[in-house]
Amino acid sequence: MNRLDELSALVAQRNAVSSEIAAILGRPAQLGHLGEFVASELFAIALEAAANNKGFDGRFTSGPLAGKSVDVKTYAKREGIIDLRTKDLPDYYLILSGPRGPAASSKGQDRPWVIDGIDVFDANALVASLLTRKLKV
Repeated sequence: MNRLDELSALVAQRNAVSSEIAAILGRPAQLGHLGEFVASELFAIALEAAANNKGFDGRFTSGPLAGKSVDVKTYAKREGIIDLRTKDLPDYYLILSGPRGPAASSKGQDRPWVIDGIDVFDANALVASLLTRKLKV
């Protein structure tokens, strides 16, 4: 079997698993949707009906943050980079990230999805702090 045939067979397997995951999520089996689903289950978050809701993914339904909006960010590697905005901020960012590593080339690397760290940030305080320090947001 040549490499292209081998890759084709593996992609077919991956697509089958992806379809099963999508059936659970109710959305495509992409990393962001996986993270949102896991976060919603772990932290009692009611996700918005539309995956492209502006500014946030859902709201906490219980605990001290009940009713607060949250944008869930999911990264396979903890590189010290978070995709933030300066307008239409949620109340909180919840970050699910993989193991620490430098923001470097992915050539020759694999990025399996594991959750190695979970962080919650007050979105307004975080962005204000970054802007005050004149860091790029």
